[in-house]
Amino acid sequence: MKLRKQEIELIKTIQPRRLLEYLWANQWIETYEKTGVYKIFCKESEGNEFEILVPLNQEYSDFSDRLNEAFVTLSIAEKIEVISVIEDIKSVNVDIIRVRFDSFESRDGNMPLTQGVNFIKRAYEVVAAAASSTAGENSKAFYVGKRPADVEEYLKKVKLGQTERGSYVVTIQSPIPFIDQVQILDEAEEAFPRKVVTNLMHTLTLAKATTQTVLESGDINAFKNQIDNGVSANLCQAVFDLQSESPSANLDFSCKWAPNYRPPRETPEQIIFTPQEIPVLESAANLLKEIEPLLNYPLRGIIVKLERRDVEQGGNVTIVSYNEDNWERKMVHMNLEKDDYDRAASAHKAGHVVSCSGELTKEGKFWYLRNHSDFQVENIITN
Repeated sequence: MKLRKQEIELIKTIQPRRLLEYLWANQWIETYEKTGVYKIFCKESEGNEFEILVPLNQEYSDFSDRLNEAFVTLSIAEKIEVISVIEDIKSVNVDIIRVRFDSFESRDGNMPLTQGVNFIKRAYEVVAAAASSTAGENSKAFYVGKRPADVEEYLKKVKLGQTERGSYVVTIQSPIPFIDQVQILDEAEEAFPRKVVTNLMHTLTLAKATTQTVLESGDINAFKNQIDNGVSANLCQAVFDLQSESPSANLDFSCKWAPNYRPPRETPEQIIFTPQEIPVLESAANLLKEIEPLLNYPLRGIIVKLERRDVEQGGNVTIVSYNEDNWERKMVHMNLEKDDYDRAASAHKAGHVVSCSGELTKEGKFWYLRNHSDFQVENIITN
């Protein structure tokens, strides 16, 4: 079997360590080692005995030849193309998340450019939601603000894989640190990337099951019971946004576990959301957003109502939000001390914009900003 030029060039990019990881993960048996020089592996397949020599020292003149021979043998033994062997080796320490968009428009594997960009962006948000709920000691209904350092570090390492045919399929690669041999880990010792993907598959399953409960009972509050299990407004909103690109399509999440880690126990590998289920997720997202206080919320808007009983005291003001970055416009109530209240009254009379930050909560139908700071009147006049 003769290797093509493209295959030879790609093999040059594979480190021996990665080839060893692949062999360990696929039941090849190490039979001999010459320390620092090479390792020999054997495997029996359909009555045939195969042997692979893995060169370890790139200083030897025959290093490339021996490595090429190893890939040829693997291709024959595993009955797959050399290029597929290379791709499998590159993903030996990678959990692969597949997001499949099943619509008439994408059945040829293509999608309009703007739709594809949004699809990838929202798939990223689904993974980010799972990472946020994995990192925290306590699950939240809604994650806002700056993400924890370990979440940001993880998201920087997540990669976008090749798209696949079968409607439109985006693959997301979640790498796990390399190990020296096939590793069996207890749950408490698992690497953070594996925990994220495991959590993602569990929370998607819970979100779907709770959606079914809501469709049967009509009670959206069932989602409150899943907050402690990692279901958040961020996750529900991201899944809803994904499917909204084509409301009549199914949305399919699946996972292929990295072979150098034992698959997590009792973790689903596929979840499919139907068009009938998706609107429930939007309602769930809105519900969960209202539960979690928004810390350091940047409020900016115009004052529409002033109320106080004593001119020597402060009072209550009502502000219509004017922050375009918010997920929706709000009418917010807050209490101001006398000096800030007097400035607010002047701003209201002049039609100036005001701003401050604080803890935003929703009580019943009304929004309140508490523990606010840095109340400012901007020299901007609204019409």
